[in-house]
Amino acid sequence: MLPPAEQSLVDRDPDLPGLRLLLDSERLTHWLTSLLGRPVTARRRHLRYKPGKSCVLHVDASGQALLVAATAPSEAAKHAKTLERSAGSIIGTAPDLQILVGTPAADRDLPGVALLTDADRRPLLLHRLLRTGAQVDPDAEPTLLRYKPHRRWVGLLPTYSGDHIVLRVQRPAASRAAAAALAALVAGEPRTPRLIGFYERRGVLAAEYLRGNSAQSAPAEVLEPVGRALAALHRRSCPALLEQPLSAEARKVRAAAGQLGALLPELADRAADLAGLITARLTTLPEVRVPVHGDFSADQAVIGPDGRPGLIDLDSAGLGDPAADLGCAQATMIQDVVLGRLTDTEQQHRLAMLHAGYVAGGGPADADRVPVHRAAHLLRLTAEPFRLGQTADWAGAADALLTEAETAVADLAGVRA
Repeated sequence: MLPPAEQSLVDRDPDLPGLRLLLDSERLTHWLTSLLGRPVTARRRHLRYKPGKSCVLHVDASGQALLVAATAPSEAAKHAKTLERSAGSIIGTAPDLQILVGTPAADRDLPGVALLTDADRRPLLLHRLLRTGAQVDPDAEPTLLRYKPHRRWVGLLPTYSGDHIVLRVQRPAASRAAAAALAALVAGEPRTPRLIGFYERRGVLAAEYLRGNSAQSAPAEVLEPVGRALAALHRRSCPALLEQPLSAEARKVRAAAGQLGALLPELADRAADLAGLITARLTTLPEVRVPVHGDFSADQAVIGPDGRPGLIDLDSAGLGDPAADLGCAQATMIQDVVLGRLTDTEQQHRLAMLHAGYVAGGGPADADRVPVHRAAHLLRLTAEPFRLGQTADWAGAADALLTEAETAVADLAGVRA
């Protein structure tokens, strides 16, 4: 039996007959066990849901990464094309529900994955990608790090020298932007991954792997040098980076409100009202143009063996408001409290250390602008518990994050625009 929130989604979306199976972890586990011929436990890693059209999952089936996709009858042509083009990567189907199961190589939006995971085709792709870069064993299978269906695949490949390189597959436009950001930021502080190779046609890039430990799981004191590193990024001059106007963040806020309303109609009015307040505030702020990470949080920083911090995952880097990076960091820490990963005291201590390092490093962010960005990012995070399967009570977590965003906006009452 589905939980109430999932059952509500199924009831409201009769055009997607496979949705019930994909949202029922127990049924999905049983079905995949039968399909794979071995006992597995299905764990959702990432979900993309378009009401009335499709639901696509990255599922960890006891260590095996799977793409599980359900499409509506109206999308039958796309479904058939995927089956035709990715036949070698398809593990099974449920024709009556228009569901397919395959490896990530079946992802029609990320064709580079099929090349990287095919032992016969990988050598040629790596030759094109790494003409002047690291020497790797083309017979080595990349280790999957992250996979967002139809958006991004990230793997790790060992080199002959004992190091690793990061392989990223995205849609060509996104891959091109990511490659440009890495190229623009490589010289100077803070430490960022070096671009090793880029093959635009397949949306594949290779980048240096920054060895170290994630600041996300490190002691709070580690966030002080991370704050300094973020300040150093904000103080740089990188005119080659793309601009990130505040109007773009406003669009993302409105989109997030719409997504939340589609998932939880009872929150739709609150989300829409809050989005209106946030976007009105964002669009009245004067524009600032400095290098920014664009999606900054503690898990986007690594502490190297020498203790030196580095920044990673720079897909969203650009020229924008430095207060947005601090607001994003605050929002993700608040999310960790909501999900039970941090206590309020731990969150406050970690945030204080990050800010202490940022101020000591001469970071230029205007403190008065941070709260509106915190509210914006909190609203943008409301659907994450559902998409990432972070908690069984994802509806409660979404409500709590929305409440935190409302509180952040209320706190703006005494702050000048």
